[in-house]
Amino acid sequence: SFSRRSVYLACVREPYERFCSFYNYVKQRPDHPGYPSIGGRSIGEALEHYTRRRLGPADNYLARYLIGSTRWPRFAQARKHLEHRYLAVVSHDRVNQLVARMAEIFGLEAPEPLFRNVQSSYEVPEEWREVFKAHNKLDYRIYEYVTEHCDKWLEELPDRIRKMAV
Repeated sequence: SFSRRSVYLACVREPYERFCSFYNYVKQRPDHPGYPSIGGRSIGEALEHYTRRRLGPADNYLARYLIGSTRWPRFAQARKHLEHRYLAVVSHDRVNQLVARMAEIFGLEAPEPLFRNVQSSYEVPEEWREVFKAHNKLDYRIYEYVTEHCDKWLEELPDRIRKMAV
């Protein structure tokens, strides 16, 4: 049996931009399970639909995803979980730094920077950002925490690996 606890790495996106990406991805795929909620709606209508019903993509998705729960944790719980279960959490624009740092730690050659999952730009309508923020306060606190601690996590990564991977 494998008795060591799991530890994680994660990358996060600005919450509203992640929702807009989700919206545009689903809108282009009629076979996606979320299409009935998005297909015929504007982004504002989809956002209103999801927030009114407290549905995942627009209701502190990041918090529940990182914590691994369908419950809505408090920020202190989320922060503790990030510090004790994740080797590092970086913002979306820092993934290549995380990969390079991992390669350095393990004595590997850093791969070429990754640019996968980049599609043509899509609209991120600013008029809905504040509505989204109001319904996703926990996600924004977590995102701010991650962006503030990213450098520290990358710097301390070798020590975090030694401490957590036992």
